Amino acid sequence: MPGSCKRCGSPLIQIDHYGDRLTGCLECNLWQGDKSAFIVELEVEDWEALGKLRIAPLFTGVRGEAPMDVDALTDAIVKIGALMNDPAAKVMSLDLNPVMLDSAGKGSVVVDAVVFRTA
Repeated sequence: MPGSCKRCGSPLIQIDHYGDRLTGCLECNLWQGDKSAFIVELEVEDWEALGKLRIAPLFTGVRGEAPMDVDALTDAIVKIGALMNDPAAKVMSLDLNPVMLDSAGKGSVVVDAVVFRTA
């Protein structure tokens, strides 16, 4: 069962990641799979997935706009995924709309959120 992160002392959590159960730390963003000995930083994989979206060119800035803070978006994706997989949170459904990105290094914000929890 999860304990504490050896690097920062934060509690370890477990998430499901493409069929593999990962144990890791949200603060350090380091995860280890139960089926293998690999350690992964999820943000790299999330950025690669975002790069495949039709809107991906907007992330780098268009028409003179500064690039968007995709690091903040991937950080939010990882933390939301962990929240959804945490049985103690009892989150059944989550709707975030819109998620707005500021320019690189300035973060992101969820304008409206609807959370449905189990009893």
